[in-house]
Amino acid sequence: MDRVRIYIQEAPKGEAAQALLHLRAQLAAREVAAAVVPLAPGELPAEAAAAEFLAAVGAEALPLTLVDGEAVVSMRLPAFRELAFWLGLAGACGGCGAAGQGCSRAAGCAGCGGCAGKPGGCPGCSGVQG
Repeated sequence: MDRVRIYIQEAPKGEAAQALLHLRAQLAAREVAAAVVPLAPGELPAEAAAAEFLAAVGAEALPLTLVDGEAVVSMRLPAFRELAFWLGLAGACGGCGAAGQGCSRAAGCAGCGGCAGKPGGCPGCSGVQG
């Protein structure tokens, strides 16, 4: 199974298409299995978590990103640093060094201390606390 699945309703164009290609390349470079799954209007995904989410919220929630079967982002494409955080990729937090000091989905950004209490987080972190 793909660790990352991004459900979309129509193929992105322009900058969004480039962003998606870049995101997929970054994941492939880290050997993370990822798929972009186009859905026809009114179609629900076969994956239960995505189908339940879209049944409750509707197609306006697309694009919808799941990491390890859990919905993590809707209505936009995630940034690589967000996916790196949710996937627990070592050294992929963006340069603050916290990944080597315990930054993980479970522990939050425990190394640099820049996320807690600072609007926007630290420069090398997604600003998301685990």
